[in-house]
Amino acid sequence: MPSSAAVPLCAADLPQSQDHPLLGRVGGTEIVGYDSKRFDSVAFQTSSFKEYDLEREQRVFVQPANIVEGARTTIWYEGASLERAGDRAPVSGRTGRQGV
Repeated sequence: MPSSAAVPLCAADLPQSQDHPLLGRVGGTEIVGYDSKRFDSVAFQTSSFKEYDLEREQRVFVQPANIVEGARTTIWYEGASLERAGDRAPVSGRTGRQGV
């Protein structure tokens, strides 16, 4: 993990948060949510959506989700705006990294 000297933090970033070393930051964003776990499990849906089950109020997919276990980091970035093709759109993103 980089030190704060290697990757300068934005003034509004959460304390004890940092960018992931493999991902760059979109200009003008700040870290508003950060969570890191040495071990966790996450369900990743990799198949196609099939239908919505109204009784159970949940999506049904062709195949069940894959469960991935390992280290997990979640970083939530937000920014005032980002210019794209002349429009101004809010920036908000979530990144994660799974290790097995």
